[in-house]
Amino acid sequence: MYSFGPFANLNRTRLLPELQKHLVGNHLQHPLLHFENADPGLSARLNRLYELRLHSKSANENSPNEWERLRPDLASLDRLNWYLQKIADEDLPTDYQLAGQIWSDPELLSNTCDVLARLFNGHLPSFPIASFMVARERQQLAELPDEIQVFRGHVPVLEQHSSWTLNPVVALDWACRRVAQGGIPNVESFTDTERQFWMPVVTIGTVKKSQIMAFVDRRGEDEILVDPQYVKNRTTFNVVHTTGQHSATRHATDDKIESDEPIPAEGT
Repeated sequence: MYSFGPFANLNRTRLLPELQKHLVGNHLQHPLLHFENADPGLSARLNRLYELRLHSKSANENSPNEWERLRPDLASLDRLNWYLQKIADEDLPTDYQLAGQIWSDPELLSNTCDVLARLFNGHLPSFPIASFMVARERQQLAELPDEIQVFRGHVPVLEQHSSWTLNPVVALDWACRRVAQGGIPNVESFTDTERQFWMPVVTIGTVKKSQIMAFVDRRGEDEILVDPQYVKNRTTFNVVHTTGQHSATRHATDDKIESDEPIPAEGT
């Protein structure tokens, strides 16, 4: 049982005034957040996501950023696709400092771990890459213990990915994003295959500091990047209960992830 207190009052939290100004009907149209059907019951989660993106945007603005100067004629996503193609064609060398800036770009928060691997030219490092991090992140990494507990919020088929966090609240947010946005059928009706794709879970594991690629704070998520083969001692917990309530509502009234039996984690 793990406490996720900030989500305890999900349905009783008002959307931040700055976000309320950007509600059009039930659509939230803010430069950092675009949600259709922004149910008021999701206010705490949307507030949290907004604060994370504000932190990310501010942190990036205070750091020298060569990424923003590279092909400024292109939008962020188009620039990323252009850059990845140049790396693949070996027209540009792998630049770890630039890769760290790309990964932390607040306009690219939906980057996948496949993108991360391509930024490393397909070979995920098994040790910290200093130039991927800014000075503050290198200092924070140095202060961590030699063995670190990490969390990943995901659906089961996406456990073997490289993005983990030191913060269980961040992991819960990632686990619940698909469910909280609605449109997910009642879990009681899931087939085994659907459960593999849709059941949100949080996986907890440990990793040696010497084996991680980077600690990234610019995204506001206490993020640990690591080749998943090095995450050991894994335990995975469901974060959805089969109740009559919508699963997002369940998180509104319960500040704990509870599971009678942990889900056996593969690859431990």
